[in-house]
Amino acid sequence: MSSPPPENQSPRRTFLAPHATVNGLIEVVLLLAAICTVTGWFDRWHWILDLTVHFRVQYTILLLAGTIWLAIRHRPGRALLIFGLALLNLLIITPYAPTIRPDRQSEGIRLMLANVNAANHNTVSLLHTLAQYNPDIIVIEELTPHWTSLLTNLNTYAHHIYETRNDCFGIGLFSRIPLHDPTIITIGRAEVPSIKATITTHLGTFTLIATHPLPPSGPDYSASRDLQLKSIPGILAPIREPVILVGDLNVTPWSSAFRQLLRSTGLHDSMRNRGIQPSWPAGCFPLRIPIDHVLHAPSIRILDRQVGPDIGSDHFPIIVDFVPPPDL
Repeated sequence: MSSPPPENQSPRRTFLAPHATVNGLIEVVLLLAAICTVTGWFDRWHWILDLTVHFRVQYTILLLAGTIWLAIRHRPGRALLIFGLALLNLLIITPYAPTIRPDRQSEGIRLMLANVNAANHNTVSLLHTLAQYNPDIIVIEELTPHWTSLLTNLNTYAHHIYETRNDCFGIGLFSRIPLHDPTIITIGRAEVPSIKATITTHLGTFTLIATHPLPPSGPDYSASRDLQLKSIPGILAPIREPVILVGDLNVTPWSSAFRQLLRSTGLHDSMRNRGIQPSWPAGCFPLRIPIDHVLHAPSIRILDRQVGPDIGSDHFPIIVDFVPPPDL
Protein backbone atom coordinates (compact mmCIF):
# COMPACT_ATOMS: atom_id res chain seq x y z
CA MET A 1 0.00 0.00 0.00
CA SER A 2 1.54 3.29 -1.07
CA SER A 3 1.86 6.14 1.36
CA PRO A 4 0.21 9.52 0.57
CA PRO A 5 2.46 12.37 -0.59
CA PRO A 6 3.75 14.79 2.00
CA GLU A 7 1.47 17.72 2.78
CA ASN A 8 3.72 20.19 0.96
CA GLN A 9 3.98 18.01 -2.18
CA SER A 10 1.24 17.93 -4.86
CA PRO A 11 0.28 14.65 -6.57
CA ARG A 12 2.26 14.10 -9.77
CA ARG A 13 0.36 14.97 -12.94
CA THR A 14 0.94 13.05 -16.15
CA PHE A 15 0.47 14.45 -19.63
CA LEU A 16 0.37 12.76 -23.01
CA ALA A 17 3.46 13.47 -25.06
CA PRO A 18 2.75 15.76 -28.02
CA HIS A 19 3.54 13.03 -30.53
CA ALA A 20 1.08 10.68 -28.78
CA THR A 21 -1.69 13.29 -29.07
CA VAL A 22 -0.98 13.81 -32.78
CA ASN A 23 -0.88 10.09 -33.41
CA GLY A 24 -4.20 9.71 -31.61
CA LEU A 25 -5.81 12.40 -33.74
CA ILE A 26 -4.53 10.76 -36.92
CA GLU A 27 -5.96 7.43 -35.77
CA VAL A 28 -9.35 9.04 -35.16
CA VAL A 29 -9.36 10.75 -38.57
CA LEU A 30 -8.45 7.51 -40.33
CA LEU A 31 -11.12 5.61 -38.40
CA LEU A 32 -13.78 8.15 -39.40
CA ALA A 33 -12.67 8.09 -43.06
CA ALA A 34 -12.77 4.29 -43.01
CA ILE A 35 -16.23 4.17 -41.42
CA CYS A 36 -17.65 6.76 -43.83
CA THR A 37 -16.16 4.90 -46.80
CA VAL A 38 -18.23 1.88 -45.79
CA THR A 39 -21.41 3.69 -44.75
CA GLY A 40 -21.44 5.56 -48.07
CA TRP A 41 -22.33 2.28 -49.77
CA PHE A 42 -25.61 2.28 -47.83
CA ASP A 43 -26.60 5.88 -48.55
CA ARG A 44 -30.09 4.95 -49.72
CA TRP A 45 -30.90 3.37 -46.35
CA HIS A 46 -30.93 6.53 -44.23
CA TRP A 47 -30.48 10.25 -44.81
CA ILE A 48 -27.52 10.41 -42.38
CA LEU A 49 -25.73 7.66 -44.30
CA ASP A 50 -26.42 9.67 -47.45
CA LEU A 51 -24.40 12.55 -46.01
CA THR A 52 -21.33 10.30 -45.79
CA VAL A 53 -21.25 9.38 -49.49
CA HIS A 54 -20.35 12.79 -50.88
CA PHE A 55 -16.73 13.08 -49.71
CA ARG A 56 -15.16 10.21 -51.63
CA VAL A 57 -12.29 12.40 -52.86
CA GLN A 58 -11.44 13.52 -49.33
CA TYR A 59 -11.59 9.94 -48.04
CA THR A 60 -9.24 8.82 -50.82
CA ILE A 61 -6.66 11.47 -49.96
CA LEU A 62 -6.87 10.82 -46.21
CA LEU A 63 -6.67 7.04 -46.53
CA LEU A 64 -3.77 7.09 -48.98
CA ALA A 65 -1.88 9.44 -46.64
CA GLY A 66 -2.83 7.15 -43.75
CA THR A 67 -1.47 4.14 -45.60
CA ILE A 68 1.95 5.81 -45.84
CA TRP A 69 1.81 6.89 -42.19
CA LEU A 70 0.96 3.37 -41.00
CA ALA A 71 3.68 1.85 -43.17
CA ILE A 72 6.24 4.22 -41.66
CA ARG A 73 5.07 3.19 -38.20
CA HIS A 74 5.52 -0.50 -39.16
CA ARG A 75 1.86 -1.45 -38.99
CA PRO A 76 1.50 -3.47 -42.20
CA GLY A 77 -1.86 -5.04 -41.34
CA ARG A 78 -3.58 -1.74 -40.73
CA ALA A 79 -1.80 -0.15 -43.68
CA LEU A 80 -3.13 -2.87 -45.99
CA LEU A 81 -6.69 -2.44 -44.70
CA ILE A 82 -6.61 1.35 -45.08
CA PHE A 83 -5.05 1.04 -48.54
CA GLY A 84 -7.87 -1.31 -49.59
CA LEU A 85 -10.50 1.22 -48.49
CA ALA A 86 -8.61 3.97 -50.33
CA LEU A 87 -8.72 1.84 -53.49
CA LEU A 88 -12.49 1.39 -53.15
CA ASN A 89 -12.94 5.16 -53.10
CA LEU A 90 -10.45 5.56 -55.93
CA LEU A 91 -12.37 3.14 -58.13
CA ILE A 92 -15.53 5.19 -57.63
CA ILE A 93 -13.98 8.54 -58.55
CA THR A 94 -11.65 7.29 -61.32
CA PRO A 95 -14.25 7.73 -64.12
CA TYR A 96 -14.03 11.46 -63.46
CA ALA A 97 -10.26 11.62 -63.93
CA PRO A 98 -9.39 14.05 -66.75
CA THR A 99 -8.92 12.18 -70.03
CA ILE A 100 -10.75 14.52 -72.44
CA ARG A 101 -9.10 17.75 -73.53
CA PRO A 102 -11.25 20.85 -74.01
CA ASP A 103 -12.18 21.45 -77.66
CA ARG A 104 -12.00 25.23 -77.77
CA GLN A 105 -11.51 25.32 -81.54
CA SER A 106 -15.11 24.31 -82.27
CA GLU A 107 -18.00 26.72 -82.18
CA GLY A 108 -20.56 25.96 -79.50
CA ILE A 109 -23.23 27.32 -77.19
CA ARG A 110 -22.01 28.51 -73.79
CA LEU A 111 -24.17 27.84 -70.75
CA MET A 112 -23.52 29.15 -67.25
CA LEU A 113 -25.13 27.75 -64.11
CA ALA A 114 -24.83 30.07 -61.11
CA ASN A 115 -26.30 29.50 -57.68
CA VAL A 116 -25.86 33.10 -56.55
CA ASN A 117 -26.92 32.55 -52.89
CA ALA A 118 -30.03 34.40 -51.76
CA ALA A 119 -28.04 36.26 -49.09
CA ASN A 120 -25.33 37.39 -51.52
CA HIS A 121 -25.52 40.95 -52.89
CA ASN A 122 -22.19 41.01 -54.70
CA THR A 123 -23.55 41.99 -58.10
CA VAL A 124 -20.21 43.35 -59.28
CA SER A 125 -18.57 39.91 -59.23
CA LEU A 126 -21.38 38.29 -61.18
CA LEU A 127 -21.40 41.06 -63.80
CA HIS A 128 -17.62 40.76 -64.15
CA THR A 129 -17.94 36.99 -64.60
CA LEU A 130 -20.63 37.42 -67.25
CA ALA A 131 -18.40 39.87 -69.12
CA GLN A 132 -15.42 37.54 -68.81
CA TYR A 133 -17.11 34.32 -69.95
CA ASN A 134 -19.83 35.81 -72.17
CA PRO A 135 -22.36 32.94 -71.85
CA ASP A 136 -25.24 32.62 -74.30
CA ILE A 137 -27.55 31.14 -71.67
CA ILE A 138 -27.58 31.67 -67.90
CA VAL A 139 -29.41 29.62 -65.28
CA ILE A 140 -29.62 31.47 -61.96
CA GLU A 141 -30.62 29.66 -58.78
CA GLU A 142 -31.59 31.23 -55.43
CA LEU A 143 -33.04 34.09 -57.47
CA THR A 144 -34.32 36.86 -55.19
CA PRO A 145 -35.89 40.23 -56.16
CA HIS A 146 -32.44 41.81 -55.81
CA TRP A 147 -30.95 39.53 -58.47
CA THR A 148 -34.05 39.68 -60.66
CA SER A 149 -33.89 43.46 -60.97
CA LEU A 150 -30.25 43.23 -62.01
CA LEU A 151 -30.63 40.47 -64.59
CA THR A 152 -33.84 41.68 -66.22
CA ASN A 153 -32.13 44.99 -66.95
CA LEU A 154 -29.35 43.33 -68.93
CA ASN A 155 -30.24 44.05 -72.53
CA THR A 156 -27.90 41.27 -73.67
CA TYR A 157 -30.23 38.65 -72.21
CA ALA A 158 -33.56 39.81 -73.52
CA HIS A 159 -35.25 36.40 -73.40
CA HIS A 160 -36.05 35.12 -69.95
CA ILE A 161 -38.39 33.28 -67.65
CA TYR A 162 -38.13 33.24 -63.88
CA GLU A 163 -39.85 32.86 -60.56
CA THR A 164 -38.50 35.17 -57.91
CA ARG A 165 -38.67 34.13 -54.27
CA ASN A 166 -37.40 35.47 -50.97
CA ASP A 167 -36.08 32.06 -49.91
CA CYS A 168 -33.36 29.96 -51.52
CA PHE A 169 -35.49 28.47 -54.31
CA GLY A 170 -36.12 31.23 -56.81
CA ILE A 171 -34.94 30.27 -60.29
CA GLY A 172 -34.40 32.04 -63.60
CA LEU A 173 -33.36 31.37 -67.19
CA PHE A 174 -31.82 34.30 -69.10
CA SER A 175 -30.83 33.90 -72.73
CA ARG A 176 -29.56 35.72 -75.78
CA ILE A 177 -31.37 33.12 -77.86
CA PRO A 178 -35.18 33.10 -78.10
CA LEU A 179 -37.00 30.64 -75.84
CA HIS A 180 -39.86 28.52 -77.17
CA ASP A 181 -42.69 27.62 -74.79
CA PRO A 182 -40.82 28.54 -71.61
CA THR A 183 -42.71 27.22 -68.60
CA ILE A 184 -42.40 27.21 -64.83
CA ILE A 185 -43.00 23.65 -63.67
CA THR A 186 -43.04 21.77 -60.36
CA ILE A 187 -41.16 18.49 -60.04
CA GLY A 188 -41.89 16.27 -57.05
CA ARG A 189 -43.71 17.38 -53.92
CA ALA A 190 -41.53 20.23 -52.63
CA GLU A 191 -43.47 22.94 -54.51
CA VAL A 192 -40.27 24.69 -55.57
CA PRO A 193 -40.12 26.00 -59.15
CA SER A 194 -38.22 24.47 -62.03
CA ILE A 195 -37.97 25.69 -65.63
CA LYS A 196 -38.56 23.97 -68.96
CA ALA A 197 -37.78 25.71 -72.27
CA THR A 198 -36.95 24.69 -75.82
CA ILE A 199 -34.13 26.63 -77.47
CA THR A 200 -33.39 26.67 -81.20
CA THR A 201 -29.88 27.77 -82.10
CA HIS A 202 -28.00 27.98 -85.39
CA LEU A 203 -26.42 24.65 -84.46
CA GLY A 204 -29.55 22.77 -83.45
CA THR A 205 -32.50 22.58 -81.07
CA PHE A 206 -32.56 21.28 -77.51
CA THR A 207 -34.77 21.45 -74.43
CA LEU A 208 -33.36 22.80 -71.20
CA ILE A 209 -34.62 21.75 -67.77
CA ALA A 210 -33.39 23.76 -64.79
CA THR A 211 -34.18 22.51 -61.29
CA HIS A 212 -33.05 22.89 -57.67
CA PRO A 213 -34.10 20.16 -55.21
CA LEU A 214 -34.11 20.71 -51.46
CA PRO A 215 -30.86 19.96 -49.60
CA PRO A 216 -30.65 16.66 -47.68
CA SER A 217 -30.53 18.40 -44.30
CA GLY A 218 -33.04 16.10 -42.61
CA PRO A 219 -35.25 13.09 -43.33
CA ASP A 220 -38.07 15.09 -44.94
CA TYR A 221 -35.81 17.26 -47.11
CA SER A 222 -33.74 14.24 -48.12
CA ALA A 223 -36.85 12.30 -49.15
CA SER A 224 -38.11 15.34 -51.05
CA ARG A 225 -34.82 15.67 -52.92
CA ASP A 226 -34.86 12.00 -53.87
CA LEU A 227 -38.47 12.19 -55.05
CA GLN A 228 -37.69 15.24 -57.20
CA LEU A 229 -34.80 13.41 -58.84
CA LYS A 230 -36.95 10.29 -59.35
CA SER A 231 -39.67 12.41 -60.97
CA ILE A 232 -37.38 13.88 -63.64
CA PRO A 233 -37.65 10.89 -66.05
CA GLY A 234 -41.41 11.47 -66.24
CA ILE A 235 -40.79 15.12 -67.16
CA LEU A 236 -38.33 14.12 -69.90
CA ALA A 237 -40.39 11.28 -71.37
CA PRO A 238 -42.60 13.37 -73.73
CA ILE A 239 -39.77 15.67 -74.88
CA ARG A 240 -38.63 15.02 -78.45
CA GLU A 241 -35.55 17.24 -78.49
CA PRO A 242 -32.27 16.30 -76.83
CA VAL A 243 -32.23 17.49 -73.24
CA ILE A 244 -29.84 19.41 -71.04
CA LEU A 245 -30.61 19.15 -67.31
CA VAL A 246 -29.05 21.92 -65.24
CA GLY A 247 -29.06 22.64 -61.54
CA ASP A 248 -27.72 22.52 -58.04
CA LEU A 249 -29.02 19.00 -57.47
CA ASN A 250 -27.71 18.83 -53.88
CA VAL A 251 -26.12 15.48 -54.65
CA THR A 252 -22.70 14.28 -55.83
CA PRO A 253 -21.97 11.84 -58.67
CA TRP A 254 -21.10 9.01 -56.26
CA SER A 255 -24.51 8.89 -54.58
CA SER A 256 -27.09 6.25 -55.45
CA ALA A 257 -29.72 8.93 -56.14
CA PHE A 258 -27.50 10.51 -58.80
CA ARG A 259 -26.56 7.20 -60.41
CA GLN A 260 -30.22 6.23 -60.55
CA LEU A 261 -31.02 9.56 -62.23
CA LEU A 262 -28.48 8.84 -64.98
CA ARG A 263 -29.77 5.28 -65.46
CA SER A 264 -33.43 6.27 -65.59
CA THR A 265 -32.97 9.23 -67.97
CA GLY A 266 -30.09 8.07 -70.16
CA LEU A 267 -28.41 11.43 -69.62
CA HIS A 268 -24.63 11.77 -69.39
CA ASP A 269 -22.66 13.70 -66.81
CA SER A 270 -20.71 16.55 -68.46
CA MET A 271 -18.05 16.30 -65.73
CA ARG A 272 -17.15 12.69 -66.51
CA ASN A 273 -13.58 12.33 -67.82
CA ARG A 274 -13.02 16.06 -67.36
CA GLY A 275 -11.68 16.06 -63.82
CA ILE A 276 -13.55 16.45 -60.56
CA GLN A 277 -14.84 20.02 -60.44
CA PRO A 278 -16.15 20.80 -56.94
CA SER A 279 -18.42 23.82 -56.72
CA TRP A 280 -19.53 23.99 -53.06
CA PRO A 281 -18.77 25.22 -50.41
CA ALA A 282 -16.76 27.99 -52.03
CA GLY A 283 -15.31 29.20 -48.74
CA CYS A 284 -13.93 25.86 -47.51
CA PHE A 285 -11.54 24.20 -49.96
CA PRO A 286 -10.98 20.93 -48.02
CA LEU A 287 -14.71 20.15 -47.97
CA ARG A 288 -15.63 21.13 -51.53
CA ILE A 289 -17.80 18.68 -53.45
CA PRO A 290 -19.43 18.72 -56.92
CA ILE A 291 -23.17 19.30 -56.42
CA ASP A 292 -23.83 21.70 -59.33
CA HIS A 293 -24.49 19.68 -62.46
CA VAL A 294 -25.00 19.88 -66.19
CA LEU A 295 -26.34 16.59 -67.57
CA HIS A 296 -26.97 16.06 -71.27
CA ALA A 297 -28.43 13.75 -73.89
CA PRO A 298 -25.84 11.51 -75.61
CA SER A 299 -26.38 13.36 -78.90
CA ILE A 300 -25.20 16.65 -77.37
CA ARG A 301 -21.42 17.08 -77.67
CA ILE A 302 -19.61 18.73 -74.77
CA LEU A 303 -16.68 20.88 -75.88
CA ASP A 304 -15.55 22.09 -72.47
CA ARG A 305 -16.62 22.24 -68.84
CA GLN A 306 -15.04 24.41 -66.18
CA VAL A 307 -15.63 25.93 -62.77
CA GLY A 308 -15.98 29.71 -62.83
CA PRO A 309 -14.53 32.26 -60.40
CA ASP A 310 -15.79 33.43 -57.01
CA ILE A 311 -19.01 35.44 -57.36
CA GLY A 312 -19.52 36.04 -53.64
CA SER A 313 -21.77 32.99 -53.30
CA ASP A 314 -21.18 29.75 -51.44
CA HIS A 315 -21.21 28.12 -54.91
CA PHE A 316 -18.86 28.58 -57.83
CA PRO A 317 -20.56 28.87 -61.23
CA ILE A 318 -20.27 26.07 -63.78
CA ILE A 319 -19.59 26.95 -67.43
CA VAL A 320 -20.21 24.41 -70.18
CA ASP A 321 -19.64 24.76 -73.94
CA PHE A 322 -21.67 22.31 -76.02
CA VAL A 323 -22.99 21.56 -79.50
CA PRO A 324 -26.55 20.27 -79.92
CA PRO A 325 -27.20 17.87 -82.80
CA PRO A 326 -28.32 19.54 -86.05
CA ASP A 327 -32.04 19.73 -86.73
CA LEU A 328 -33.30 17.18 -89.24
